Formats: sequence, C-alpha cells, structure tokens
Amino acid sequence: MLKMNLQIFKFMKSYLAYKNELTGVYDLREMIKTLEKISLSKVYIIQKIFGSLNEYSREILIILNRLNRFYSKQNHVLLKKREEGKKILVIISGNKSLVGSLWDKTYKLFEKNKNDYDNFIIIGEKILDFFQKNDFKFRKYFSLNEEIDETEIAMISKYIINIFKIEEIKEIDIIFADFINITKQKVVIKQFLPFSFDLEEMYSEKKDLGFPIFLPNKEEIFLELIDKYIEFYLYSMLIKVKLSELSARTLILENASKKSKEVIKKIKKDYMKDHRAQINQRQIEAFTHRNISNK
Repeated sequence: MLKMNLQIFKFMKSYLAYKNELTGVYDLREMIKTLEKISLSKVYIIQKIFGSLNEYSREILIILNRLNRFYSKQNHVLLKKREEGKKILVIISGNKSLVGSLWDKTYKLFEKNKNDYDNFIIIGEKILDFFQKNDFKFRKYFSLNEEIDETEIAMISKYIINIFKIEEIKEIDIIFADFINITKQKVVIKQFLPFSFDLEEMYSEKKDLGFPIFLPNKEEIFLELIDKYIEFYLYSMLIKVKLSELSARTLILENASKKSKEVIKKIKKDYMKDHRAQINQRQIEAFTHRNISNK
C-alpha cells in the first residue's frame, strides 16, 4: 500500500511539473501573439501614412514640374553640386530589439563606409548605443519617438537642410533600412544632399496642364516647394525605417509563436511518453507481485 501511494505521489509530481511547464509556455505564447498583432497593426497604420505622404509628394512634383519652365532648379542651393567640402553621413536606426539582423546590417554598412566621411549624424536609440559602445564620435544625435511625430521629423529635416545651406559641405548621405515589403527589408546608403531629380523626366506627361497664376510669385513658391519636397523625402526614409523595424519584429515574433507551438507539442508528447512508461511500470510490478504471491 505504501509503495502504491509513493507511485501515485510520483505520478502527481510529474503531472504537476508538466502542467506548470505547459502553463508557462502558453502564457509566453499569448504574450508573443499579442506583441505580434500590435506590430502588424502598426505596420498597416504606417503604410497608410506612407501612402498619403507619397500622394502629397507627387502633387508637389507636378507643381514643381510646371514651375520648372520658369525657374532653373540648378541654381537652388540644395540641388547644386559642390566640388569641395566635408562629407557627412546620417545613420538612421530604430529603438526596438527583436528585429533579427536589421540593425547588425546597418552597423556593418556604416563600418564599411565610415572612413569616407568627416562626421556623422545619428538618429535612433540603437545606433546611439552602437556608437557609445564602440566609442565613435558623432556631431549630432536625434531621438525618435515610438509613434510617428511630424514635429520631431520636421526638426531633424530642418537641422540637416540648414547645415548644408550654411556650411561648406560637399555631400550628405544617409544609411537607412529601406522597406521593400513586410518580409523583406534592405539596408542601403543613398545620397541625400545635394538632392537630385529630373522633373521633366518624372512628369513629362504633365506638360500640358496650363499656366495657372502663382502668388506671391513663381520663384518663391518654387524654392519653398523644393525645400518641402526634400523634407518629405527624408520623412519617407524615417517612415521606411519604422516600417522595416516593425516588419522585422513581426516576423521574429511570428517565428517565436511557431516555435512555442512546437514546444507545447513536445511537452505534451513527453508527458504522454512518461505517463505511459509509468503505467507500464505499474503493470509490470503488479504482474510480478501476483506471480510471487501465487508461488
């Protein structure tokens, strides 16, 4: 009787251990699924913002194309190429972990190109951590809120554009994570200033739109819209980084959710295996006991 009670206690202990392990994994899986849903919903929200921004930028380009006939864009300080001056690199990251190799690729691209530049502007907590850890010097740091903040982005744009206007800077390039789709992001380096586009080529089909009246004057509007369009271009880069961050995080969480499901199946399988082994052991012991008693 005592031996049977010990076996029951052993079985109950094993059952409770498996139950507690399963409960822990179930709770973790629910948390992962919640975080995954949050990241995915933010991707959809920011994609809508990005779509609206693109529409607005296209409208600005149409107006610039009209004005381009009256005023030579090559004279604009943000468009004119410079033969001499410093080269500055802007590196954009996000604030979140659990994004796979996204930030590592950003760091590696920076390491590969850093010797080509005189100074650096960094945006985002992850790149700040990387610079501080490696004791790299930088000219300016900008933090980024978790949510898209137009005031914050306007401040960053204004700073970068202003230093290019007033200082002897030959070129400003940007490293950022370009958003391709929710499953693909690519870290690239692109020239930002002097800015380059061909209005006639991009909107050649819009040539016969008439000649509206411009107030206060064509030149002033043209200059202001170029500044605005370039600001939106930087805005789009920051949004792409945010989309890349959230997309990479969503995929990591999705994989973690699948992994937790596999862990749950394994725990259940291990429990059933141990449970059957205990039943078989009790049956063998009972059979042996009866044989001994019969003798």
